[in-house]
Amino acid sequence: RHPCCTSQDTASEMLCSALLAALPLHPLQRETPLAHVDASIPFGSATVPSVLRWWCGDENHAAGPLCVRHEIALQIAKAQGAERRISHAQRQSLLGEAAMRELKHALAAFCERGNSTAGQRNASVLTICTGAAAAASRYPRESQLIDMNTWWCDQPGHNMSLSCRRHVLQLAHSTASTASEREAVHQRLEELLEDATPEGLEALRTDTHAMQAAYCGPPERAKLQICAAGGQEDGHAASQRQRKGSLGGGGGGKGGGKGGSKG
Repeated sequence: RHPCCTSQDTASEMLCSALLAALPLHPLQRETPLAHVDASIPFGSATVPSVLRWWCGDENHAAGPLCVRHEIALQIAKAQGAERRISHAQRQSLLGEAAMRELKHALAAFCERGNSTAGQRNASVLTICTGAAAAASRYPRESQLIDMNTWWCDQPGHNMSLSCRRHVLQLAHSTASTASEREAVHQRLEELLEDATPEGLEALRTDTHAMQAAYCGPPERAKLQICAAGGQEDGHAASQRQRKGSLGGGGGGKGGGKGGSKG
C-alpha cells in the first residue's frame, strides 16, 4: 500500500509528494477508459494508483504533467528493449518536478472529495490520507530526512544529480508492495552506486552537506531533529534505524546507500 496524507502539516505533505517517485514501479493496469472510472473508485480501498485513475479521468487534468508522467510509466512497463525503456525514462524525468507538485493537489482533492461525498467512508480514516502522518509520528527523523531530500530534489537543476537519483530509488524501495519489486529496486540502486565515478561520489557527499545547510537555514526548522545541534549524522546511520525493508532518504556516500537498501 502507498500511505499518504493531506494534513496541513508541511512534513506530511512533502512525504505525499515524495511518493510520486515510486509510481513507475506500480503501473496502473486500466480496465476501463480513464474518462469513466472516476465515479467507481471505492474510497475504503484507495491507493495512489486509484487517486491517479480518478484524477486523470478528468479531461482537464489528462494533459497535465502528473498524468502525462503516469502514461509514460505505463509505456516503460510495456516497452521492449533497454533503449526504448531508457528513452521513456528520460522523457519522464523531465516532468518530475511539476508532476510532484500536481500530485499534492490531486491527493488533497481526493481526500476532500471523500470527506464531502455522502454515503462514502470519511476520508480522514483512509490509509491513504492518514498513513504518512502515523509514520511521521513513529519515525520523525526518518520522515524529516525524506522531506529534506524531496525538497532538495524538487529544486531546479537537482533532479538528475546522483543524490536525487538515489533518493528516487530509495523511495521506490520503501513503497514497493512486493518482495520482487523491492529486489528489483535494490538491484537498480546498487548498479547506480557501483557505476558512479569517484567524482560523482564526492559530489554526493558535497550535495548532502549543501542540502542540509540550505534546508535547515530557515528559523522555523531549527527544532527539527535533522537540524538540531548534534543531529547531523549521516544517512547510513539513520537508514539503519528505519523499518525493515525500507530505504531512507539521506546523505552519506556509496556505502550509506547500499547499507540502507539491505535493511
